[in-house]
Amino acid sequence: LAHLLRDNRPDEVIIAIPSAAGETRQRIVYICRDVGVPVKTLPAVHELISAARIRPDGALWNAVADHLAQSDTRFFRDRASFKRINDEILPAQLLKRGHERVRIWSAGCSTGQEPYSIAMWLLENWPMVDQHEIEIVGSDIDTAVLERARGGVFGLRALMRLSPALIEKYFVQAGPEEWKILDDLRES
Repeated sequence: LAHLLRDNRPDEVIIAIPSAAGETRQRIVYICRDVGVPVKTLPAVHELISAARIRPDGALWNAVADHLAQSDTRFFRDRASFKRINDEILPAQLLKRGHERVRIWSAGCSTGQEPYSIAMWLLENWPMVDQHEIEIVGSDIDTAVLERARGGVFGLRALMRLSPALIEKYFVQAGPEEWKILDDLRES
């Protein structure tokens, strides 16, 4: 993550893909309720994190960390967000900046379904995918799930939301009930 932000060049676009907006808002509501912050004054995520850093008892920081670090992940979990990527976000950012290099950051990527979903979505749905150098970076505070993400191996349950055509196109069978994302996609 640090290298992504530090190494940002003026000729590239960085797009951060957070959790689905509704999920993030719901998590903030839970955090506020857990630590006694009135929900009617619902803060933005960055305000909540700033407040957590200065609160002396650590309860808010622990609540923020617990709720934001949940490892709930699925392929194409929030289809509306994927549609927004190629219909709104990418065109707007590229029009504004006009760069050929695009870095997409999947924050809190857990075992990797989201960044792999983004890659498949762009390949299947974004007509300009071949006109840009695209890098998708996944990060998570849990190093164990990041190692699983790097491996790109998933059980049948993880693949249940994918069509047979996508599984055939982007995965190879790695075991009796395991499928591995193609190396070309994983390493790109």
